[in-house]
Amino acid sequence: MQIGYVIIEFNGPFRVGKSGLLDAFDYVPSDTVYSALDYLRFMGFNHGIVSVSSAYPLIYVNDIHRSISDYGTVPIPMNIKLSLIKRISDERPDLVKQIRRINYLPMKCLTAKGIGYVVYGDYLRVTCGDEEFEYEGFGELMGVQRNVIGRAIGNADTFRVVAFMPTVRYIIYYRQPQDGIDVKEGERAFSMIGELGIGGERSIGFGHFKVVESGVINYTGSGDYALILGTALPRVDSVEGYLNTTVRGWVCSPYYVIGPIHVIADGSVVPRGYVDFEVLKYPSCVKNLNPLWLPYDAGVHS
Repeated sequence: MQIGYVIIEFNGPFRVGKSGLLDAFDYVPSDTVYSALDYLRFMGFNHGIVSVSSAYPLIYVNDIHRSISDYGTVPIPMNIKLSLIKRISDERPDLVKQIRRINYLPMKCLTAKGIGYVVYGDYLRVTCGDEEFEYEGFGELMGVQRNVIGRAIGNADTFRVVAFMPTVRYIIYYRQPQDGIDVKEGERAFSMIGELGIGGERSIGFGHFKVVESGVINYTGSGDYALILGTALPRVDSVEGYLNTTVRGWVCSPYYVIGPIHVIADGSVVPRGYVDFEVLKYPSCVKNLNPLWLPYDAGVHS
C-alpha cells in the first residue's frame, strides 16, 4: 500500500479550536486539512487527493533523519494504549497519567511485537522492538490578544484566543485515486495551503507553513482492523472496536453551525467492515469525516 506524505514546518502558531476561544488542538485534525484541500479544488486546482490524515508532530525523527517509513508519527492505537494503562495501573498507578498523555508512536510500532514500557524512577518510556521512546513536548499553548471594532459606535473590544506554537515539524499522509502517488502534485497542493494558511485566525498570520520534504511510504502492515488517522463519523449507528471518542462541532458561518456530533478520533481501531464514513454536505460548507486509515493487526498487541 503506497501512501504519500509531506513534512511541513510551521512559520508560527496555528489555531484549531476545540470548544471555544480559550482552547486549541496541538495537531491539525483531518477535517481541517480536508477543508483546505476542498478550497483548492473550489479555486480550480484539482490535486487528486482523495483521503488525508491529520497533521501529526514529527517527534521521533532527529538530525540523523531516520526512515520516515519506520519513524513517521502515527496516533497510538487505542488497543495498545488501553493495554498499557491496564498494566501500569497494576504495577505503578502513579505513572498512569504519563501513559494517558502518550498520543503518538513511530509507524514501525504498528507491526512490531511486544510493545511495553520501562520505568526509570518517576518517569517511563515506551518500548517498541529493541528501542525506547520518551514522550516529549512538541510545543506549547499561547494566548494572543485580538480586537474587534463595534459596528455601531466604533469602539474596540479586546478578547483573547489560544493557539498552539509548535517546536517540531509535522507530517501529513495522503492517498490519490491512481495506482501510484504523484509526489510533485501532492507537494504543490500542500505548498499552496501553506501559503494560504490552515486553521483559524489566518488573517493575522496563523497556520502558515512550508513543505520541507515529500515522498512515498510503502506501508506493509496488514490485518482485519483499521487504524483511523483522523476524525471519522461512521455511517452505522454503533461501532465496535477500540475507540477514541470525542464530540466535535464546526462554525461554517456566523449563522450556521454543525454539531455537536459524536465522532471517533485519531487512534481508534475498528474492524474493517466498519470503514464506511460520512461526508457531511450542507449549504454553507462540507465537512469530510472520512479520513485516511491503515490496515492494522490488532491481535499482534492483544
